[in-house]
Amino acid sequence: MQPYFWPDRLVGRKGSRYELVTPALILDLDAAERNFKLLLETLRARGLGLRVNVKTHKCLSLAQWQMKLGATGVCCATLGEAAVMVDGGVDGVLIATPMTTPQKIAEVVRLAGKSELLLAVDHPDNVSALSQAAAAAGVTIGILVDVDPGSKRTGVASDDAAVALVQQVSASAGLRYRGLQCYAGFIQHIENLVERREKNLQVTARLQRLVERLQASNLAPQIVSGGGTGTFDFDAMAAVFTESQAGSFMFMDVQYEDVWTKDGLTPPFEPAMFVQTAVHSASHAGVVTTDAGSKRFATDGGRVIVQTPMPVPVEYKFHGDEHGKIFFADGNTHLTVGERVECRLPHCDPTINLYDRIHCVSGDTLVAVWSIDARGI
Repeated sequence: MQPYFWPDRLVGRKGSRYELVTPALILDLDAAERNFKLLLETLRARGLGLRVNVKTHKCLSLAQWQMKLGATGVCCATLGEAAVMVDGGVDGVLIATPMTTPQKIAEVVRLAGKSELLLAVDHPDNVSALSQAAAAAGVTIGILVDVDPGSKRTGVASDDAAVALVQQVSASAGLRYRGLQCYAGFIQHIENLVERREKNLQVTARLQRLVERLQASNLAPQIVSGGGTGTFDFDAMAAVFTESQAGSFMFMDVQYEDVWTKDGLTPPFEPAMFVQTAVHSASHAGVVTTDAGSKRFATDGGRVIVQTPMPVPVEYKFHGDEHGKIFFADGNTHLTVGERVECRLPHCDPTINLYDRIHCVSGDTLVAVWSIDARGI
């Protein structure tokens, strides 16, 4: 027998959005679809595809929905995410992080035996190890050479190194050179439009020069993958990418809202994901205590913003692992015990990772419950 709080029993019942056991992670499917279509149409108008980044949500059902909406594939940050996607039948999986240990290489080989797989690489030794393992297993791994945009996180450090690695991949058994990856994550959250555009232009101009050099050597990339939510419009106009790796756009969070609002602009994407919390103490004037503390929101940056309309300005603060507090600007208490409040996420990826399920709603009705299959892996 399922416990009382298992939400499947609520699916399809009007008003069930507000019958969930809190704290609960909520996805407004209508808003999410509007965000998805906006980005997809922007990219398609410039001839780009969307290899949507599933590190944001780690959910197989959600990835399958994104593919139905028009994504050409998915981009994964971890091997666990890739395994969930490939084993779940999702096509077009790119692992955007180099896989270098023998154990991870063995799993990459297994996945490549089940589906056409893409993997980013940035080191000759890793290419040699992948080639040996793939050739021994009789599989082929698609390879994107990862180009460092300037963050010094992953990626080859120079154009010469990129060309040399492309040549090595092209000559390696078990590997198939497919193109380049260049993801400028450090640009995505720049809160000034002009600075963000100029820094993105520096990265894409350098990438274009590398592409032209490879074309002249008969090593033209079929795929040039990169870009994200904060630079989606610039990426579409850059004339170098063939696809975007954006992911957060579909859900939005306060960090990404700040990219536009702090520059006096309206974000192009609307909030679609929320944490629903409930008041469980209202004993003091001007403040109530909720059941969503620091264990229920990412704490690496950004603010929790109350989305539910309030009669006066409010501020949400953590008050321990399991408790949050809502402070009312006028010093009065406007909520009572049991009332529900929905909040925008400070940072969507690590907040989602704190939950086991996504409660999908349309209006006030729960329409689906999707498991977060790769949580923590």
